Amino acid sequence: MEHNPATADMWSLGVLLFILVIGRPPCKIADESDTWFQCLKRRNASEMDEFWTKHMRSSKIRIDDESSRNFRVLVDSLLQVNPLRRANIDSVVRSKWLCTVCPSQNKCRSYIKTMIRHLEAKRSTKRAAMQKPKDGRDPEFDLTPPVEAVAMET
Repeated sequence: MEHNPATADMWSLGVLLFILVIGRPPCKIADESDTWFQCLKRRNASEMDEFWTKHMRSSKIRIDDESSRNFRVLVDSLLQVNPLRRANIDSVVRSKWLCTVCPSQNKCRSYIKTMIRHLEAKRSTKRAAMQKPKDGRDPEFDLTPPVEAVAMET
C-alpha cells in the first residue's frame, strides 16, 4: 500500500490526543512486537475493552462516562492500523468529543482545518522543491550557489 501523508497525519493525531488525555502513548512502538499495538491491529472487542480499561485507569485526567465514550470512539477511529479504515479530518472535526470539549466549536473547527491546510501546503511545496529540475540536476545534491549568492559576490 502506498504511503498517504494525510492518513499518517490522522494516526499521529490519534496518538497525540491519546497522550494529551491519558498521559502516555497507546503503545510503546507501532510494531508487531508491542502487545498494545497487536491489540489495536486485531480489534478484538474484549482486548479493546482491556486496552481502554487499563489505559484509562492510569489516566492523569478523569473524564465523565459520556465524554470518555466519545473520546474512545474518536481515538479508536484514528488509531486504525489499516489506513483505509482510519478517520479523516472532516470526521474528526464533527466528532462528539471534540464538539463537547472545544469551547467554541466553529473557532476550533476553523483552526483545525486551517492547520491541516497549512501542513498540506507545506508538504506540497516541499514535494515540488524536491523534484528534479528539467536540466536534470538533483536539488538535494546540487552544489551550485543560489542566484542571490552569486549576485552578492559580484
